[in-house]
Amino acid sequence: MKLVLAEKPSVAQSIAKVLGAAKREDGYLEGNGYVVSWCVGHLVELAQPEVYDAKYSKWAYADLPIFPMDWQYEVSAGTKKQFGILKKLMAREDVASLVCATDAGREGELIFRLVYHKAGCRKPFERLWISSMEDVAIKEGFENLRSGTEYDALYHLTLGFVKAHPKTFLTQYFDEHLGCAKLALECFLSTIPLDHSVSKILPGSQVLGH
Repeated sequence: MKLVLAEKPSVAQSIAKVLGAAKREDGYLEGNGYVVSWCVGHLVELAQPEVYDAKYSKWAYADLPIFPMDWQYEVSAGTKKQFGILKKLMAREDVASLVCATDAGREGELIFRLVYHKAGCRKPFERLWISSMEDVAIKEGFENLRSGTEYDALYHLTLGFVKAHPKTFLTQYFDEHLGCAKLALECFLSTIPLDHSVSKILPGSQVLGH
């Protein structure tokens, strides 16, 4: 049994139709050797500053920049039910592997990986990378799934960008002292081909840790 994880319910339904997963359950569809579910956008996000230290609930310039030694993640308040469903599906004994079917891009990769890690899943996964939701494109995509590890560099680059974003921990300090670095990172990310070849750019790279 393979667990296919899409980004949105509508995408999951399109994929399930092609795969023959017609049995509708609470938060997923199942059938023909597949379980198809969805993330409802960003299920898991970086924890707020006050989670690391209560003093960060009120910002002080002297505390900036904040670089946590151990980054923490939280399940979004409005999506806890769906995360719980995904976590149980990942832990099912009959689910041997997963398919990352989130949107083909940096954000889609990050959405899947954060849910995967937060759920404590260690099962192997493959990557569906398609730009069309036509039935024929979905079918061809599943006939040409790639190893999820080929997209590790894309994931680490995107995660590093999110951690370095001023809306997380750097705010004024980042804008005043590291603005050029942020712009350079954004420009670099925009040049990365949106396919598996990203793994050839920085194989095994890690940005700002995990």
